[in-house]
Amino acid sequence: MFLRLVLLVALLMLSALPTACVPVTNEQLGDDDASPAAATPELPQSPTPTPATDADNDGFPLQDDCDDTDPAVYPGAGEACDGKDNDCDGTVDEGNQLALFHIDADGDGYGDAGEPVEACSAPPGHVADDTDCDDTDASIHPDAVEVCDGKDNDCDGTVDEDSKAYFYNDSDGDGHGDSANAAYTCTAPTGYVDAGGDCNDADPAIHPGAQEYCNGVDDDCDGDTDEDGSQDYLEDADLDGYGNPDSVISGPCLPPEGLVEDAGPATHDCDDADASIHPGALEACNNGVDDNCNGDIDEGAASAYYLDLDGDGFGDSSAPPVTACSGGDGYATNAMDCNDGAPGAHPAVVDAANGSSQGDGTEESPLATIQSGIDADNCGLVMVRPGEYYESIRVENKSGLAIRATATPETTILHRPGGQRVMLLIDSTAITISGLTLKGDGSGVGLSGAGMAIIGCSSVSLEDLDIQYLKSDGVDKVGGGMAVTNSTSVTMSGVLVRGNHAANGGGLAVSASSVTVTGSAFSGNGADKDGGGVLVSDVVILERNPARDGAPSVTIQGTTFTDNVAGDTGGGLRAGSGSVAEVEECWFENNMAAIRGGAVANPNVVRRCTFLENSVPGQSGVSFYGGALMLESESVVTNNLFVANEAWYGGAIDVNNFAGDEGEQTIVNNTFVDNDGERGATLFVFSADRVLFVNNIVTHFSKPGGAAMESFGLDFDYTVAYNDFYLPEGGDFFAGPRFDSNLAENEENFIDDPRFVQYPSSGEEPADFRLGEGSPCIDAGDPAWGDDTAGTDPDLGAYGGPDPHP
Repeated sequence: MFLRLVLLVALLMLSALPTACVPVTNEQLGDDDASPAAATPELPQSPTPTPATDADNDGFPLQDDCDDTDPAVYPGAGEACDGKDNDCDGTVDEGNQLALFHIDADGDGYGDAGEPVEACSAPPGHVADDTDCDDTDASIHPDAVEVCDGKDNDCDGTVDEDSKAYFYNDSDGDGHGDSANAAYTCTAPTGYVDAGGDCNDADPAIHPGAQEYCNGVDDDCDGDTDEDGSQDYLEDADLDGYGNPDSVISGPCLPPEGLVEDAGPATHDCDDADASIHPGALEACNNGVDDNCNGDIDEGAASAYYLDLDGDGFGDSSAPPVTACSGGDGYATNAMDCNDGAPGAHPAVVDAANGSSQGDGTEESPLATIQSGIDADNCGLVMVRPGEYYESIRVENKSGLAIRATATPETTILHRPGGQRVMLLIDSTAITISGLTLKGDGSGVGLSGAGMAIIGCSSVSLEDLDIQYLKSDGVDKVGGGMAVTNSTSVTMSGVLVRGNHAANGGGLAVSASSVTVTGSAFSGNGADKDGGGVLVSDVVILERNPARDGAPSVTIQGTTFTDNVAGDTGGGLRAGSGSVAEVEECWFENNMAAIRGGAVANPNVVRRCTFLENSVPGQSGVSFYGGALMLESESVVTNNLFVANEAWYGGAIDVNNFAGDEGEQTIVNNTFVDNDGERGATLFVFSADRVLFVNNIVTHFSKPGGAAMESFGLDFDYTVAYNDFYLPEGGDFFAGPRFDSNLAENEENFIDDPRFVQYPSSGEEPADFRLGEGSPCIDAGDPAWGDDTAGTDPDLGAYGGPDPHP
C-alpha cells in the first residue's frame, strides 16, 4: 500500500514540470548542407525512487512487517496457535483455545496427572489423559487387564482383584482339600488343590465322589453314612476279587472285608479256593482247568500276553510276557505301550477303511490317516492297518518315531496324491518306516524323490518297503523312487525299489549322506543320464539343500540289481567323483548303460559279487565302455564272478580315468567267463596310473580272434601275474601297445583248463564256477595275498582268495 502511494506522488510531480520546445536541426534530419545548429539545452533530471523491501513476499515491506522472514506473519494475518504473533498486534496466540497436556513417560497413551503443560496441542511425549497411576510401567493404566502380579494393573485402587481363587490344603493327596484350610491367592501353593469339601483330609479313601461302603463312615462326604441301603455280597475266600455265586450275603450294611459286590457273572468265581482261577484270568494251556471261568478248558494256542494296566489295549514293554492259551482282563497281545500307567499315552492306530478324524488312535477307535497318527503321536509309534491310503506324508522335526504296518507291504499301500511326493522326512532323527508300499501311477512329479525324500535327518531306518512306479520329472530332478541328502546313518533293509524313473538316479539318489543298503532289490529303474538304479553324487540338489556335510558314501550288501537302465553311465549304480561306494555280495544281472558301466561305474570296492549279462550297447558314433564295470579312480575288485557281459571296450571291465585321479586299480581273485568285447573282452585299459591284475581266471570269451585284455596307447604301470588264461576257441590273450604279448606264460601266468565243477550248464544242472578236483588253479595264486581258507596259498578265481564267497 505504502509503495503504491509513493509511485503515485512521483507520477504527479513529473506531470507538473514545464514542457520545452526544442527545434530539430537539419543535421539531426540528416541534411549535410544545413547550417550549424544552435546548442540544445539539457532537460532537468527527475529523482529515481528507492524500491521498498519485502523479503518474505507477503505483500508487506520490512517497515510494516513484524517478521519479514515468515510469510505467515504480517499485519492482518489470522492468529494461529503456534507461539507466534501472526497478526503483528503485539500479542501471541490470542483468541485460541489452550489445553492442559500431561507427560506419558511409559508411552502407554495414559499420562501422569502431575506437572501439566498448557499448550494448544500436545507437546512430544505428552497426552491429554491424566489417569495413569504408574507412568513408569506401560502395562499399568486404566484400560489394562488385571493380572495376578501384585500390581494395580487397571488403576482402580485394588490389587489383583478377579485374579485370585480359593485353594484348599490336600493332606491325603486324594484331589480334594479341607475347606477349613484355604488360601486365597493367584496360584495353588504346594499341596493345595482347587476342590474342597474333604470331610477327612487324613484318609485318601474319603472325599466327595468316593464309593460309599457299609462301614459306618461317610465315605463320600455327603453328610450321610452308609446311605446306599441293602446290597448283595459274595464271599471271596481266595481274595482274588471274585466271589462264590453260591454264597450270597445280603443286608442293609455289611463290611466289605472278605466280600465282593455281586455284579453278575463277571464277578462269579468258578473256584473260590484258587486265586489264579476267576473270570478274566489267563487261560493256561494243557492243565485241564477252566482258568478263566468261561466254560471251556485249555482253549486257544499258547501265545505271549503282556500286562496292560491302563486297559488301552497296549501291553507294558518293560514287563515280561506271560504264555497262555488265551488272554484275560488286564493283558494285551503286544508290548507296545510306552506308559502303561496312562491310558492316553499309547501308539496311534490308523485304519483307512474304519478310522475317522474323531478317533482317539486306540484299537477300538482308530484314526483315518497316517498323517493324523503322526500328528497325534505321544508314544513314538504309529501302527498302520492294512488298506489303501491316498495322502502325502510329512515327518518334520520328529525324534524317535516309528511308522509300522501291522501287515505286509502288499496290503498296506500309500498312493501318490496328484502332483505330490508320497513321503517327506525332514530334520528328524531316529525314524523307522516299515511294512509299506509307496506307489505311483507312472506319471511324473516335479520333485526329487517322488516316492520318498529324506533331508537333514539322522538314524533313519527303512525296512520291508516296496517303492514302485514313481517318476521325478525335470532335468534337475533326481531319485525317482528315493532321494537322500544331508543325512547320516540312513539304512535300507528288505526294500524293493522297482520301475522308478528320473533324470539321474532312477531308483535312488544320494547326496552328502551316508546310506547303507542290505538285502534289498533294485529292478527295472531308469535314468535319462546316470545311475539307472542308484546315483551317488555330491551335486544332487533337492528343493531344500543347506550346506552339505561332506562327500556321500554308500555301502550296498546282499542286494540285487536287475534290468536297470541308464541313458549314459552306470546302469545299476553310478558313483560320482569324490563319492564313496562299496558293493559287497551283490547280484547284477541284465543292467544296461548307453555309454559307460553297464552294471556299475566308478566304485571304490566291489567284493564277492556276480555280474551276469550286463551290457553297454553304445550310441551311433559314440564309444562305449565296461559291460559290467567302469573304473575311473582307485578301486579294489576282488572275488567277483563276471559272466557274459558285453561292451565294445572292455566286455567285463574298462579302466578309464576320465577324472584324472591317480591311483591303483586292484583286480584280484576274479573269474571271467564268456565276456564279449571288440577291444578287450575281459579288460580294456584306456588310461590309468597303475593296474594290478593278479590271481584271476580268464576263459571262454565269445569273439574268436579278439583279445582278452587290451590297452590304449597311453602309458601306465601294470602287474599281470599268477593268472590262468584259457581260451579254447582261440584268440589273442593281449593286444595294444602296453601289454606284453607273452604275458600269458610269464610272471607265473599259465594256460590251462580251470576245470570248473560244472561248465557249461547241462540240463537241470546250472553252471558252477567253483574249482573242481584236480584244477590247476588250486594253490596257484600269489602267496603275497595271504593264505586261503584251507591255510594254503590262495586259489585262483572268484572263490579262491583269502576272502572267498561264503
